[in-house]
Amino acid sequence: MTDALSTAVQSLEPGALVELFELDLSPIGVNEIWRFTPTPGVDGQCVFAGQVYYAADVEASGFEVNGQGQIPQPRLRVSNATLMLAGLVLQHDDVIGAKVRRTRILAQYLDDGAEADPDAIFPVDQYVVEQKVVQDRTEIEWKLSAETDQQGVMLPKRTVVRDYCPWTYRVWSPSLGAFDYSDAECPYTGADCFKADGTVTTTVTEDECGRKLTDCTTRFGTDVDLPFGGFPGVGLNKPSEG
Repeated sequence: MTDALSTAVQSLEPGALVELFELDLSPIGVNEIWRFTPTPGVDGQCVFAGQVYYAADVEASGFEVNGQGQIPQPRLRVSNATLMLAGLVLQHDDVIGAKVRRTRILAQYLDDGAEADPDAIFPVDQYVVEQKVVQDRTEIEWKLSAETDQQGVMLPKRTVVRDYCPWTYRVWSPSLGAFDYSDAECPYTGADCFKADGTVTTTVTEDECGRKLTDCTTRFGTDVDLPFGGFPGVGLNKPSEG
């Protein structure tokens, strides 16, 4: 979480929260990304990081992580009033396997906002379409799952470690004079830099993640859904004795 966003969310009037959704069909062999938002601006759309998100009647739920360490299985419901999605679903096997990305941002940080800032976003939610559960003349609803929680996938696809995050962190590129995110899996894009031991540094080349849960809270805060790649919940259940 950037300093600007952290300050805003703690203020009495943080600003309107905007949800931006992407339905990325490239994993199923279709070179298309559908972008939509249930909270458009006055012109019926939102522009973020140069991309246009068009108004749509969208309802999303179930993204919250519970205290038991269970992986969320959100639901995404989209209006089918124009029947455009119906054709997409029919043609591409219910778009099973497509990626869904939810970005949350305060309205003032959109491209046309008073304080435009593409880095001032909450941690991004990324899921995969697992199953179409409803389709009728008015709406289509999908169940989503994390990539490590898909039905029919043999686990482990990666090692389940409680206290270690495997996500690739950004690196400083002297040639670019900026951080290189081309291989980064961690969504942190803040201006603050930290050493591997969690201490603050002003030297960008020393910026390194210690890969612990505390490194996540240092960068993103404690009042948001953390993108930690470890599995802290596995320590909550102990095998029975006897």
